[in-house]
Amino acid sequence: MEPFLAVRREKGSVFMIAVAMIYSITSSLGKMAIEHSSPLFFGSLYFVTVTIVFAPVALWFGKGDIRRFVGGRRFLLLIVPGILYAVMIVSHMIAISLTKVAYMISLKRMSLIIGIIYGYLLFREKHIRERLSGALLMFTGFVLIVTA
Repeated sequence: MEPFLAVRREKGSVFMIAVAMIYSITSSLGKMAIEHSSPLFFGSLYFVTVTIVFAPVALWFGKGDIRRFVGGRRFLLLIVPGILYAVMIVSHMIAISLTKVAYMISLKRMSLIIGIIYGYLLFREKHIRERLSGALLMFTGFVLIVTA
């Protein structure tokens, strides 16, 4: 019962539940937008719009950090991750256009298992059994969604 009790104690748990609810709605709305345009157009438009909307917030809260970040040319380190993120967006949008939203999102969330295995192999993380048991529970949910 501890995870359920933590929702009352920790604000982060409530925020994550809210994020999950928002994503459940925006995934379906994204599918509708893709059906009315194209995966590449919607992917580009959506993430450019999100960037424009939240850039002022980031600039406001990170006033001094932005100057150091740009002045130190540290932003150049983000080129490769940025390209990989763009590939992820394109892949995501194309996958959403090809199948049902619930199937695609469930399969995408299976990347958690790969992340857990990487964490164990590359970073020697501890408590791997607990993490894998949670991931396997998620995998069971994926199987139930696909086979229902």
